[in-house]
Amino acid sequence: MPTANYDKLLEPISDIRVTCESLLTEAFGRMGGDQRESVKTMYASAGGLYALVMDIITSLGLTNVARRRYIRDKASDVIVPLIEESQSLLDGVDGPLEEEQTVAIMFINEVSHNLRQNFRVLWNYSEALHRIGRLNKRIVDVTLLFESLKAPTSYPLNIVYEVVPNVPDIFCDKTRITQALEALIDNVARHSGSDVVHIRASRERGMILITVRDQGNGIPANAMKNVLEPFFQVDTITDGLGLGLPMAAALVSWHQGQMRLKNDNGLVVELYLPIAT
Repeated sequence: MPTANYDKLLEPISDIRVTCESLLTEAFGRMGGDQRESVKTMYASAGGLYALVMDIITSLGLTNVARRRYIRDKASDVIVPLIEESQSLLDGVDGPLEEEQTVAIMFINEVSHNLRQNFRVLWNYSEALHRIGRLNKRIVDVTLLFESLKAPTSYPLNIVYEVVPNVPDIFCDKTRITQALEALIDNVARHSGSDVVHIRASRERGMILITVRDQGNGIPANAMKNVLEPFFQVDTITDGLGLGLPMAAALVSWHQGQMRLKNDNGLVVELYLPIAT
């Protein structure tokens, strides 16, 4: 498993702990007893998550399924309280919050959701990379596959679908190919600057060709050779870990398919997948 810069995992956890400390010292105003207990729970959970990060990183290279599941479940055990306790405070279950307290807890809630999503991406990528588990391959209708795709809710993005007439079905694990396509959609939303993505299915070279095209700036020529490396990012300012494109490529490869990238008035990603016979 390649070595990576994990600041995007560690820094948000530190930010949560610092924010909890400010809440507990009442830098943002006085808190009731039950509110303080909720903040203490969040502080402890963030501490447990920070200590667990290195185990999580190490586990990405493991093929021992039982050990991987243990670490994954342990991570969930410490992330969930962050989300639930912060949401409970925002809902006013333990009493009203002052304005600065609300802003601080909204920050904790948002960061916690982002952490959970990032860990989910890490697990999905490592499973695809090591081909852990079995693909549940079925005959999948391309139109139904496209209709099931979800755009990221945090970014305004219009998805335009096109299925060329008489395109055959795909023989694939629908869940895994959905992960691949949604990773590409998320990549467009986060990094391209485009507000629309076109997804088209056709038949080419005896395979199904799914083309994902945006209207953004594409990928700089000097970075194109690196973008399928895990954790590589052209834009390090936006959220994400640099795993969207590598995960999509790994999932397609797992299906004995191929993924290609090129610039053409935006980024064009071509997925070649097997036809159902």
